[in-house]
Amino acid sequence: MERILLSAALVLACLCSSGQDRSDGQRFEINFGYGLAPVSQANRFNTGWTNYGSLASIYRPYTSEVKMTGAFSAEFGYRRSPRWLTSMMISYNHVFNSSTFQSYTSENGPSYYSSMSKVNGNSLAFIPRLRYDYIVRPGFRLYSSIGIGFGFYFRYTVDDEFNYELVQPEAQLVPVGLSFGRKWFGLFETGIGTQYIGGRLGFGYRF
Repeated sequence: MERILLSAALVLACLCSSGQDRSDGQRFEINFGYGLAPVSQANRFNTGWTNYGSLASIYRPYTSEVKMTGAFSAEFGYRRSPRWLTSMMISYNHVFNSSTFQSYTSENGPSYYSSMSKVNGNSLAFIPRLRYDYIVRPGFRLYSSIGIGFGFYFRYTVDDEFNYELVQPEAQLVPVGLSFGRKWFGLFETGIGTQYIGGRLGFGYRF
């Protein structure tokens, strides 16, 4: 019985040792990435309504599909412990060709659209994030994070005249994130939120 208990204790000690946090003394981290911006960002620049169905389009303005560059981001983090990281992410996205049309219907002819406005815009968001690393190994990390912050939305007309500034709350969830490398590393994050959706690719440096 004593041998069994001793063997179990040795196995448990080995498991704890193999699962020990390893941060290599690196307390700071900076990374840069790119992700697909969600449609919710484009909607914040629109002045009209996006309608579905012919009846709705007759009576209300129609907003065309917009184009976006995607979210370019930079993040600076401080490692509070081997598994916990707090950081600040700054994200930028450019929206262009956001046009609003008014539908008109003549008595004896088909409906037609007249352009009401065409705008471009830039969004700049600041999101504090809290990250937890489930697995910490030399050259590999598996983590999740959540962030809540705010963003500025600057809209311009087609003549590049400033139109208005909008401040909106921002939130970003990373269900699963992976990083590969020690000091220099690459990363991939799955993402759901107002800054990027689907995934984010990037690279960074720890020191």
